[in-house]
Amino acid sequence: VGLRQERHADFVQRMRIVLGCQVRLLMWDLWMLFTALLASLLAIVTLVRALEFLRTAFLHCDSLEDLRSEAWAAAKDALT
Repeated sequence: VGLRQERHADFVQRMRIVLGCQVRLLMWDLWMLFTALLASLLAIVTLVRALEFLRTAFLHCDSLEDLRSEAWAAAKDALT
C-alpha cells in the first residue's frame, strides 16, 4: 500500500482539513503559552523561589514546555 492513495476530495475539503489541523496546533501553542505564563507568574509571585526560578528559566529553558514545567515545579516547591 502506497503512502499516497487516490482521493476524491476537492480543494475546499482539503483546505478545511489543513486549516482545521493548523487551528488545533495554534490553539495548543496558545494553551502552552498561557499556562507557561500563568505558572511563571505564580512562581514569581511567591517570591520564595523567584530568583532561583528566573535563573533556571533564563539559563536552562529552551522551550515553552521546559519553562512551564520549571515554573510549576518552582510554584509547587514554594507552596509546600
